[in-house]
Amino acid sequence: MIKKIIVASSKGGVGKTTVALGIASALTMRGKRALLCDLDFENRSLDLFMGIENLPLHNLADVAYDRATPEKAVLRNGKGLSFVPAPTGHENETDALKGYLPASIIYALKAVIDYEEPDFVIFDTSAGLCVPVLLAKNFVGSLAVTVASHQPASCRGAERAASVLLENGARDASLVITQFDSFASLRDARSGLLQIIDSSSAKLLGVVPFDKELMISHERGVMAPADSPSSAAFKNIAARLCSENVKLFSGVRGIKKKNIF
Repeated sequence: MIKKIIVASSKGGVGKTTVALGIASALTMRGKRALLCDLDFENRSLDLFMGIENLPLHNLADVAYDRATPEKAVLRNGKGLSFVPAPTGHENETDALKGYLPASIIYALKAVIDYEEPDFVIFDTSAGLCVPVLLAKNFVGSLAVTVASHQPASCRGAERAASVLLENGARDASLVITQFDSFASLRDARSGLLQIIDSSSAKLLGVVPFDKELMISHERGVMAPADSPSSAAFKNIAARLCSENVKLFSGVRGIKKKNIF
């Protein structure tokens, strides 16, 4: 059965695209086939993070309106990762929804998924819950992965996203914390993990530490080094998505584990 993951948050700038790409890449390293769908209509950036901004000739809108087949719209890296770009030319999410969703883009997504037959589908969405809710309703039983940075307002946004998506068809909701600063937690300058977990109804799927190597890699359009803290964190998340039990910070270097909870 194809597992579908909706990466969402009602807040912007929390790292949804980073999480979507990190999860997809880590799954392929485990031998899984992953289809990564860019549904951030306003600020699509997955192609930039992947270093392929000059490669896409077609996108989901072309499939939706029969201007291109799924085969032509999907890009592959030869290592199990497939990618389909978001439509372009929209000034805001409302404009995009009026022009495409729900019927046409949902049709295109289903066509691409049927063509690719991946093990996992990861939907990267924009800030807000319009697109995630439509995905939850049309792909009933999906897993909602809500994303929060190491900030109270962000955690509240992730909690709301989890609740709304569960009400609209998601099977389960998990939380991924990004940009986690363990040193600040040790100094009591920022919330510890238990405080963050308590502020969300979603169970913790993983913690991605603040990682300069990841930021630099995104700017260069390449993946973070395999031994970087963020890469190790995403490997742990992928293992949990494959029903394996791994320790929260297994293999993650640079984390001061004492008292970070």
